[in-house]
Amino acid sequence: MLDILAITGPIYLCIALGWLATRAGLFARADMRVLGQFVLYIALPALLFDAVGKRPIGDILDWRYLGIYALGGLATIALGLAWTRRVARQAPLAGAIHLPQDEVGNCRQFAVILRDAAERLGAQFVFNSAVVGVDKAQAATIYVATEAAPRRFDALVLCAGVQSAGLLQPLGIDLPLRPVYGYSISAHIPEPLNAPRSGVMDERYKVAITRMGQRVRVAGSAEIGGRPEAVNQAALRTLYKVLQDWFPAAGRLSSGVQVWKGARPMLPDGPPVIGPSGIPGLWLNLGHGSTGWALSCGSARVLADQIAGRRPEIDTEGLGMARYLVI
Repeated sequence: MLDILAITGPIYLCIALGWLATRAGLFARADMRVLGQFVLYIALPALLFDAVGKRPIGDILDWRYLGIYALGGLATIALGLAWTRRVARQAPLAGAIHLPQDEVGNCRQFAVILRDAAERLGAQFVFNSAVVGVDKAQAATIYVATEAAPRRFDALVLCAGVQSAGLLQPLGIDLPLRPVYGYSISAHIPEPLNAPRSGVMDERYKVAITRMGQRVRVAGSAEIGGRPEAVNQAALRTLYKVLQDWFPAAGRLSSGVQVWKGARPMLPDGPPVIGPSGIPGLWLNLGHGSTGWALSCGSARVLADQIAGRRPEIDTEGLGMARYLVI
């Protein structure tokens, strides 16, 4: 027995040192979990098998050794159950709302697929071309930064996010559109069993944890003002904390983490502006805030009906520019 302890003792000592190093922040929890699994499932059984294989069968079947081993195992299980119950009683979680029909999706992938479908129908996309102005005198006419002559169309739809306000101001339209920045972190999932199967919303911090294939994404925060290139480290720490609270081993945080910051174009009263701008040939589809993707297809349908002179299938009262006109 002492021979076995002499072999396994250093292993448990290394585990203890690894735990202390993780607590001190020298290693990421996800990395230490992988090392711990290697020790418990591969290294330790191999050393025990080697040590036991060198002992006489009579020493192995010693009832005193087996009894102490069994009692030690039962005591460990009892302590684990007691600790789990104690933590469960102290947990702040009082309840949850389960929405079985709720789903998650990849917005970027949706946009790429939609672009490909539009191109097959004849749409043309022009990227890396900055629109610097809209002509107020000539209907549906824009100016592009790298082109001397203006471009003319049958109709224009302005949906440029937070940059829309800057394009509207020279036209005499002062829309109170402001950016509210949000953050997200995305990390690879090393073990699928430790990650959420769908989406989880932390209502206290207003942070969403979403599984995106083999990656976990944590998104939230509402930062009013500031610069798009300035990263608020406190907001990122909140995202890491929420992930640690709910799924501590869901993502590999030591490397390959994607950090994103984006602007939500918000209007003070909430709903977007969808419809004519008051300028001939110019239509508006902007100010959707944090529900841009959720409202995108419906907004496009409404606007297409309006441009074509058809009656939209939903009531559009309160979605136009009229609510911002000063009487």
